[in-house]
Amino acid sequence: VIEMIVQYQRPIVGHNVLLDLAHTTSQFLYPLPDELNDFRALVHRLFPLVFDTREIARQYLSQELPQANLQQLFKCVQAREFDFTSVQLDPDFEGTFAPIDTSESDQREEMKRKDDEYFTAERDEKTGRLIPKQKAMREKATPTHFHEAGYDAYAAGYVFARLIPFIVEQATRRVSSMLLCRATLNP
Repeated sequence: VIEMIVQYQRPIVGHNVLLDLAHTTSQFLYPLPDELNDFRALVHRLFPLVFDTREIARQYLSQELPQANLQQLFKCVQAREFDFTSVQLDPDFEGTFAPIDTSESDQREEMKRKDDEYFTAERDEKTGRLIPKQKAMREKATPTHFHEAGYDAYAAGYVFARLIPFIVEQATRRVSSMLLCRATLNP
């Protein structure tokens, strides 16, 4: 998967992703260079489009959210002013966020409990898969969900999807203000 992401130059979305990029590079692709500039060049060549929600939040939400940890940011972007888009789980999603460090039977029981918590009892007529409850991930988000890899990936993607339209609106307002100012100064 990582090689395909690199080969097809797919964007990377994450929260505070520097260490993730360093570990991914060193474990699966190349040894890390000794020099910082060489590391930057390597990571940029491998992953030319990286969106770090922590850095985006620092740039655009530093007043509202001085410390942009993922949990705070996730809660912040649920506010009405970020309601530009609807983020929903794929209807075919079959995953769970059960911990994997338990015995196999405990793990199966925990997965079933989590599935019952996040999915309705109805099954899709075509696929037979459980149907996700709308907004279940958002409504049931608790501090214990954060720092689970799958949930953090979901939360970072959710934050990114909610921030982008907000940022575009902010940029549009700045450009409009600059154009208005120029028109006023140069009639």
